[in-house]
Amino acid sequence: MTGTNFSSWWNYPEGSVVIAYLKTVGATGRLAVFEQSNTLTTNGINIDLTGATTARTEGFAGGSGQWALTRTVVQGSPQKLFLGYKVDDIAFVANGGEVTTDATATMATTGIAGLGIGTRLLGGDYLNGHIARLTYYPSRLPDADLKALTA
Repeated sequence: MTGTNFSSWWNYPEGSVVIAYLKTVGATGRLAVFEQSNTLTTNGINIDLTGATTARTEGFAGGSGQWALTRTVVQGSPQKLFLGYKVDDIAFVANGGEVTTDATATMATTGIAGLGIGTRLLGGDYLNGHIARLTYYPSRLPDADLKALTA
């Protein structure tokens, strides 16, 4: 999703995303679950699977990495991830577990071109699985909601 089909409703500097997915057992490499960006490392945020049991979120603004948080996941069974983001307030949780945070992140406020679900915005790094549900909130939800929505 790109252009005004995306930019007309997406809140760049603040939001929350809940993703329910299933990754195929044996899929390897860096697999994209979600990406909103112009390119992977200029402006935007992403959620990737970086191994059999690791989910990772990263944020970029002006070409600089702003955060990198990880959570443990289980391959081959349904999983839920939650990312809440706004300036100096990033939170990441998997399956109702511990909330991992970063209180020093800068957010890109311009230059976000679109959304990739189960792939990079420009293609590649395919999930090799299924996205069951993606829910977007245009504000940063409280940490208690993060845990409840992924439990």
